[in-house]
Amino acid sequence: MAMEQIFKISKEFKQEVFDKVKQLVDVAGHEYFSYLGQKTQMEAAN
Repeated sequence: MAMEQIFKISKEFKQEVFDKVKQLVDVAGHEYFSYLGQKTQMEAAN
């Protein structure tokens, strides 16, 4: 397998994961994903 193929497959996998994560929503009473988003934004701001 060539290096170009490895990077292409890796990039496609990453995009697939991001697309699936975007579909996830919080269950009422369990704001886990909202918490993760807020935490990430706070860490990026620091």
